[in-house]
Amino acid sequence: MAQLIKQLLAQIIPHETDWKISLLKNWNIIIGDLSAHIFLEKIYQNEALVVGVYDSSWMQELYFLSPLLIKKINDFLGKNYIKTIRFKYIPVKKKIDSFNKSNNISKNVASVQLSVQEYKILDIIEDPHLKEAIKNFRLRCLRER
Repeated sequence: MAQLIKQLLAQIIPHETDWKISLLKNWNIIIGDLSAHIFLEKIYQNEALVVGVYDSSWMQELYFLSPLLIKKINDFLGKNYIKTIRFKYIPVKKKIDSFNKSNNISKNVASVQLSVQEYKILDIIEDPHLKEAIKNFRLRCLRER
């Protein structure tokens, strides 16, 4: 007989981990704009969070904000599950592909050109520095397509 996956998961996963699943699923909603700077790395011993931080300068600020973050997380979960937050510096990994892509862009500079219409529009601009900046910006946009 067919069952919904939601029902099967409820049978497999113990109810005490429901809050963990809710925390993982709603992390970006709970944290909001901070999600660009931090991520949930680990739930440790059912009462502590290990939060990865991309920028070391943010670690100091987040340390001072940790009581507020704990309160916000626990308010969302409806119970005081989290007691402490630990912050861990995680450097942003640079992709090798992006490095290779930037090298290929410099090789393909000659293949990208502005259209006649774009040159006509640039002729309207009187400031030579602004004209050059807009031209270079447009060429970069065309190369990164």
